[in-house]
Amino acid sequence: MFFALGRTQKEVDGLLDSIRGALYGVAIGDALGATTEFLSKEEIERQGR
Repeated sequence: MFFALGRTQKEVDGLLDSIRGALYGVAIGDALGATTEFLSKEEIERQGR
C-alpha cells in the first residue's frame, strides 16, 4: 500500500477508516436520494407531508 509508507499503523488505520466512512456516506446518500431523483420540488414537498 503506497499510502502506508512512512506512517504508523495507527495513522494508516485512521486513514482507512476515513476512506471507508466517505464511501459509506456516498453510498447511503445515493440510496436515500434515489427515491426523489426524478421528482420536482413540488412533488418532494407533497411527499413530506
